[in-house]
Amino acid sequence: MTHSPAVTINVMPHDARHVVARATDADRRGLGRLVLPDAGAATRDPWTVLGAAAVGTTAIRLGMITNPLTRRPEVTAGALGTLDELSGGRGFAVLSVGGAFQLAGLGVPHPARIADLTTALRTVRDRHRSAELWVATKGPATLRAVAGLADTVLLSGVPFPLLPDLARRVRSTTGARVALTLHHWFDPESRLHSGERLVYEITNMRPEYADAGGVHDSLRTDVLSALARSGPVEAGRLIPDTVLRRFYLDAPATGITDSAVTLATGLGVDEIVLPEYTFYPNG
Repeated sequence: MTHSPAVTINVMPHDARHVVARATDADRRGLGRLVLPDAGAATRDPWTVLGAAAVGTTAIRLGMITNPLTRRPEVTAGALGTLDELSGGRGFAVLSVGGAFQLAGLGVPHPARIADLTTALRTVRDRHRSAELWVATKGPATLRAVAGLADTVLLSGVPFPLLPDLARRVRSTTGARVALTLHHWFDPESRLHSGERLVYEITNMRPEYADAGGVHDSLRTDVLSALARSGPVEAGRLIPDTVLRRFYLDAPATGITDSAVTLATGLGVDEIVLPEYTFYPNG
């Protein structure tokens, strides 16, 4: 790669006005994108909030991470088309098979199948021809299935030693750009956030990722037991820093964006998605 990766801020939509304020500030800062995760009924409606953010911004692209079960693809296509009308074509959607924890809160017993994902991509594209579509995945079967359907593949939970080769394979398999969700820590609180995030990755981590990341069977057993007993934050405390550093960035808050861009460039990815606290360490 000869260019610097674009930077995206990931904001949880618990408060609509908060998200709109963050979008306005991120637009002023020159960040490339803002994305909201779809937590179903647990948060404000992301599409509505993004529509409000579109009116008060001029350049930043605005998107949402969702799945074919939380929201029907026909509904996603209509919502994305509406957002594009309001924003002048700055909307995008990130589709995945869905997280088990999020779907369980909605009474959905299991994530979508790969076939559901590919059908959703085709449906959204058919109904909104100019849609910008991402896929969040890291499994080879899904990567093969979405070839030619996604503009960008969003990776997460991949240990750093495996990322350069995986990024090359993603491009050759799908023809898509490669983005990376990158968590980091710089103080005890952000360390807890990063540990919690890795706990969720460990629940369905591929064996080759676990091996390269130092997540051995005994650690996985301990983490999953703590997750069931005490929740993800306490489970995350069991993950050694040496393991966390194979997945996430350990760097000071000052200059963290530059540090993340430097790391992503070395790993060969086109875009990085960073949590809100990266840009607002003091809340």
